[in-house]
Amino acid sequence: MDLAKQQQFFAQYPRAFRRPIDADTGPLDFWGIETGDGWHTLIAKAATAIETAITQLLAANPEAEATAWPRISQIKEKFGLLRIHVANTTSDLAAALDALSAQSAQICESCGQPGTLNKDGYWHVRCPECAARRDTPACDFARLAQVRIERLTILNARPDFATPALLARLHATKRAEILDLLAEVGPVMARADRASDSPVVRGTEQGVVIEGTDMAVASLFDALIAGRSLADFLVANPDLAPGAAVRVLLRAREMLAKEAS
Repeated sequence: MDLAKQQQFFAQYPRAFRRPIDADTGPLDFWGIETGDGWHTLIAKAATAIETAITQLLAANPEAEATAWPRISQIKEKFGLLRIHVANTTSDLAAALDALSAQSAQICESCGQPGTLNKDGYWHVRCPECAARRDTPACDFARLAQVRIERLTILNARPDFATPALLARLHATKRAEILDLLAEVGPVMARADRASDSPVVRGTEQGVVIEGTDMAVASLFDALIAGRSLADFLVANPDLAPGAAVRVLLRAREMLAKEAS
């Protein structure tokens, strides 16, 4: 979906599209809305239903933390139809989302005009005009890279609705999980250190960096100590390969253990 339309959704339905809290991540938090613009109205109806459900939840229990609210975790096309996955859903919400999915079989995913579900090749819903324009230009990889940066900027700007008390509790829990993870993977990564393809940490005039990137090891340390998950760190730093991040966890383990003691 067009990034401007996604940004409009995030602003109009901030609770339904809120940022994940702790490990409550989903494909939406990495890829945004993975459909064409034509299902814009259906997605708006789904977001409205979720916002209403959150309002009702808070009316019944004003102290309910945001981790218990319904939250959109993925919006995509599957077998030609709209699929909206929601965490903490209810039976009423699930039924409403199923109904919207059924409606998408008659709406062109590209433009929103009446369409038909075509099962030839890959399944898709198109109107006659969009179906006739099946030719696509060569991929513009430079533009794709820019879109990725813009998408992450929009996704990272969403509110998280986490209270300070909740964040403090989650960060304390995350710290313990990180220490356990580092203790578990540390010996394995140490044995793999001598492999030719292992990432290497080197000292430079700018500080300690991971070879082949501009990523300062201190940035990873700071993120882990602050309670951020490794997945969140990788999303925010797409230049860093997952293997390289795991490699420097060996260094982070010592620092975290000292800080936690």
